[in-house]
Amino acid sequence: GRQATVIMAALAALGSALAIIGLAVPASASPLTSTPVVKVYLTFAPRYCADVKNDDNKAGALVWLYKCSQSKGDKWQEYQQECIGQEGQPQCFDFVDTHNDQLCLGLNNHRVAVLQKCGYGGDNAPYSSIWGPTAKNGLRNNKWGTEGDLWAPRASNTAKLYGEDRDAGGPGWWQWSGY
Repeated sequence: GRQATVIMAALAALGSALAIIGLAVPASASPLTSTPVVKVYLTFAPRYCADVKNDDNKAGALVWLYKCSQSKGDKWQEYQQECIGQEGQPQCFDFVDTHNDQLCLGLNNHRVAVLQKCGYGGDNAPYSSIWGPTAKNGLRNNKWGTEGDLWAPRASNTAKLYGEDRDAGGPGWWQWSGY
């Protein structure tokens, strides 16, 4: 009734206000369901982010580690997803490329981080672009389980990102923040 009409008008006004101050809200989305834009960066080397190599925003493009910047190449839209097959996980998500919203951060069949179709029906289905948190700030790929922990062999520009079993130990960087 009247209360629902007042709430809808308030939401529309909030969306208009956000657009005026420079925060675009798609016409089909409510401000309450908009997704955050995040950087996925190394916890103990925060100047390095997961970045689309050379801003080559097409399917199969490599995602590597690169010094964080103000460009869109290292920014991702975070969409909540259901955690299927990962009981006990508080949440799962897709990291959607800000240049091409049809592509997400995922792991290919060689467990190399690339851009690929999003969601549960995406490339290398099932679940290869869906991520969930692990203990100690890790990110685990839903398809690969413990073998899909996002990992960098070194904290430096152009280091490829892989899926590895970080529970097995060994050198490298696998703790992430920003999502």
